[in-house]
Amino acid sequence: QEKLKVQTAKLNSIIESSSHLIWTVNEEFELTSFNNNYFEAIINNYDIMPAMQGDSHDMPKESNSFWEDKYRQALAGAPLNFEIKL
Repeated sequence: QEKLKVQTAKLNSIIESSSHLIWTVNEEFELTSFNNNYFEAIINNYDIMPAMQGDSHDMPKESNSFWEDKYRQALAGAPLNFEIKL
């Protein structure tokens, strides 16, 4: 149990200290976790709070279709490399 706590703390530290936007989704494309950079970007770019699993939010439709395509590819095991403009 203690090893798991230490490992979790290390991973959290890496994720939060990254300059990247980091988030996870489940098979239904629902947001399950995110770092502070992601949180700030969603608020600054869309003026909404990130919606966690089971919550709803009003992301622009074009954004949803773009990300759903990327999520499908990633969950199918396809390697992805892309950039987006923020």
